[in-house]
Order: sequence, then structure tokens, then C-alpha cells
Amino acid sequence: MSGEAGAGGTSKYCHVYYSSGMMVNVASPPNIKDHANYVSDYFQKANIPFEEKLRTVIPELDILFERCIVDFNLPIILFNSKSQYVEGLIIEDTPEISRDRYLEKQGKNRLVNSRYKCVNIQLVFSTQSFKKITLTLTVNEFINRSQINKLKNEILSLFD
Repeated sequence: MSGEAGAGGTSKYCHVYYSSGMMVNVASPPNIKDHANYVSDYFQKANIPFEEKLRTVIPELDILFERCIVDFNLPIILFNSKSQYVEGLIIEDTPEISRDRYLEKQGKNRLVNSRYKCVNIQLVFSTQSFKKITLTLTVNEFINRSQINKLKNEILSLFD
């Protein structure tokens, strides 16, 4: 069986999944009858550091988001798990990635026609220790890559 150790949680402004950043394969022992829960026990233990980190980080994330929404003029609103996930709402205003105007147009159409007049976007980035952070945010308009980069740096400071 394969999987990735990690943990997830929800704050006021996002859903966060913090994980090892590596998929591992766990083989069952030869005497599986003696160890029927070996694989699930392995991941249960491997998840503990991620669960502990999230317990301390999630309250700090709310404070960080409230400050960054104002400081960086971010279109992030309270997390809505019922909003649909949409690509194309990130405007590529940095030289890292070229703009895809077709994808942006699709994103705008989905936002305008969404049931809640907001949609979820997903951001994935790595810490210096190669752990993976996956954030799902609810936005009510386009967001610039330059704004995301500022937010990313602030979030990484909580995890490193």
C-alpha cells in the first residue's frame, strides 16, 4: 500500500493539508494475520508530527490571514467548503509563469456563474525541509501571483 503521511485541518480562511511531500510504499509483513492493521498503524504513527504541527499552526493561520488580507489587498474571504474548485483565477503577473488568458476567461465565467459568488483555489508549495503545504482558499475575485507569493512567504514562516 502507498500513501503520504500528513494531516489536514480547516481554519476560518482555508483548508490546509500539511504532509511529508513523499509517497511511500508500505509492504505488509509476511504474517499478515498477526499484524492485520500494520499499514494503517504505520500511517497513524507517521501522521502524528503533522497533526501536532497543525494544532499549533491553525490558530496562527487565522491571525496571519486577517493581517495579510488587509496588508496585501487579498480577495480571500471566509473558507466555504461548498464552493467549487476553479482554475484560472490567478493572474500571472510575475515572470515565473506566462499568462493563459483563455484559462482566466474560463475562471471568470465560473466565478460569475457560481452559486455562492465565490470559488475555491488551491495552492501547493514546499517548505525548506521539503514538506508539502496544500492550501484551499475561497476567493471572490481574481488574485495576482505576486500577492500569492507574498502570502506564501508569510505562511512558510509558520511552518519552518
